Amino acid sequence: MEALRGCQYLETLTVDPANPNYLSAGNCVIDKRNGELILGADTAVIPTDGSVRTIAKRAFMNRTGLKKISIPDSVTTIGAYAFEGCSALEEVTFGKGLEYIETYAFTGCSSLREIRIASALAIYDYAFKDCTGLELAVLPDACEALAGRIFENCTSLRSVKLPAKLGYLDTLFVN
Repeated sequence: MEALRGCQYLETLTVDPANPNYLSAGNCVIDKRNGELILGADTAVIPTDGSVRTIAKRAFMNRTGLKKISIPDSVTTIGAYAFEGCSALEEVTFGKGLEYIETYAFTGCSSLREIRIASALAIYDYAFKDCTGLELAVLPDACEALAGRIFENCTSLRSVKLPAKLGYLDTLFVN
């Protein structure tokens, strides 16, 4: 959905109900064919009806008005750069079905103070880079891999709880 990518003050998204490929719900555009949320507005509420399985690469990138988001249990993957630059994002609730948080997914979310991830098998490179307000990170016990520098430049980070099943750990912190 590159056509609307630079519209940083986008508040409302609707798709004609007759569209066979896309639907709109909660100020989000969802690809019906694969359950991928491809674009979200500042006022987005991700549907909890199971219609969303993946948050696409750059779906919420630079949504500077987005303050709170809840990731439903049906979502298994948060794509690369999905929430990058959401500088006003203060609260993220992670669903229990989450398996992967891809590279740079929350980079630059400087208002984020705390993350408590219920489930994820892997968190990839720079996932929370430049989250300068982040103070607490609780990672899921099921997590098996934490890739490089997921907390780079998280200058306020005071506490991290590492997972019980962790089998691969790369450099987490670089300031």
